[in-house]
Amino acid sequence: MSKKPIYLLLIIILGLSLIGWLSYLELSQEMKESVQAATTGNVSGWAWFGSDCIDEITCSATTSPIGWISFNSNNPEITCKNISYGVNVDYKTGEISGSAFIGIGENNNITDCNNTENTVGWLYFDYTGIDWPENVTPPYDFPAKLVRDEIRGWAPIISKDSMGNQTIVTWVRFKGENYSVKINSDDGTVGTSPLNLNSDHYAWTGKGSEGGLGWIDFAAGRKPVKFPPFNQQPYVESGSAQITEKYCNISPGTGLISFQWTYKDYEKDSQSHYWLQVATDSNFNNKVIDCSDISQTVSDGNHGSAAVKVVSSPVTDCNLGRFEIGYNNSYYWRVAVKAATGNQNWSEWEQGTRFKTPLHAYPYPDFTHSPEVLSIGQVVTFIDNSICYSSDNVEYKCKDGGDSIQYAWDFDYIEREGFTIDSTQKGDATTTYSEVRDYEVQLKITDNSLSPAGVCIGEGSSPVRTTFPVPEYREVPPIIRLKNFLAWAAKFFVIF
Repeated sequence: MSKKPIYLLLIIILGLSLIGWLSYLELSQEMKESVQAATTGNVSGWAWFGSDCIDEITCSATTSPIGWISFNSNNPEITCKNISYGVNVDYKTGEISGSAFIGIGENNNITDCNNTENTVGWLYFDYTGIDWPENVTPPYDFPAKLVRDEIRGWAPIISKDSMGNQTIVTWVRFKGENYSVKINSDDGTVGTSPLNLNSDHYAWTGKGSEGGLGWIDFAAGRKPVKFPPFNQQPYVESGSAQITEKYCNISPGTGLISFQWTYKDYEKDSQSHYWLQVATDSNFNNKVIDCSDISQTVSDGNHGSAAVKVVSSPVTDCNLGRFEIGYNNSYYWRVAVKAATGNQNWSEWEQGTRFKTPLHAYPYPDFTHSPEVLSIGQVVTFIDNSICYSSDNVEYKCKDGGDSIQYAWDFDYIEREGFTIDSTQKGDATTTYSEVRDYEVQLKITDNSLSPAGVCIGEGSSPVRTTFPVPEYREVPPIIRLKNFLAWAAKFFVIF
């Protein structure tokens, strides 16, 4: 029997083993690195890790304690070599991220916190594995998150086994039937009754029927856990900053940009002011509008708004509420908001979509008609007063424009039928009507020098009102009237 197949088989086995071992090491390293937060968070202080007891009922906050949980590497009593860690909360999204260090026995772990014998592990909020705790019920399941002023859900305590690999020791549940972790909005402390076990500053460590390691007290006396004050500054809902552009029928030579955003506040305080910036660069170094403290009341969850005119020679006056930008330019914009009560700091900027104004103003269709009231069958003349604009925004009469300017008249516009072209006459136009009623007249002017073409529709002085013809009146001399009367009277007396 040839030895070549045996060698080949051994090489394949060794290769697969090596690949598996490398994958294992890579996964182990990823998990090890994942429980070491790269930066400190916005939560500070310590929680007290209670007792190794059987269930939630028989445990107390003081029996057989495990030790302290440090929520930030900036806590002076704990120093971990080459490791910065911390827990961060985001009141906008409800996300909790990062990790807290659990150490026992000594006040100062000057070595690597993962290797010291006095390390329990990490309370880890970034875990995304599949080993969920038992009896998890939505919507407050996994991972732990903020729901307004409470932490709800689960987070694991992760440590390492005898081989040095990361493992889940147990799970921490932050809200039960008779306990919770409730953040005070004014100062970020936790709970309102520190001496009450079944209160609002405790979490339970345990996984289903397996019992647990006891209570975690977030309001212990050493240096209690402190979150950022819950009364946060308001904010503009992400992605809600939008614009609407209108370049027709504002006034001759004028466009209008309507800015809109959704105002949000954690405490439901109303918006009192907004701050609008419009610039020609994304870094907002070249601002054309920079107006703060613009008064506007908007309730939580509703829309704030601002209107900016587009003109050929823009002038902005914040005090007068006059906001203007020019044609043929690209603009960036952003908005910040301020609450009327509570936290009255400015929100962070929310940047809207970039937009570009057209090369020049759109056509302004306009006309009058004569006579103002006409009879059916009578000729009516529509006198064109429309204004168009050149590439450098100099106005001229649209009827004097070249081939780039197109006209379309609808002498009897009916909404359900839409615009119907009755004439393409440039300038003045005429028509007659055969029914007695009001006619809505529309003039559409297209300027193909713009890209895309600028199309505006105006209604001028319509509606046009038609009436029946006035009956013909013939003047009769008085003598004829007298003769007729006498003839009638003679016939009357003959009869009688």
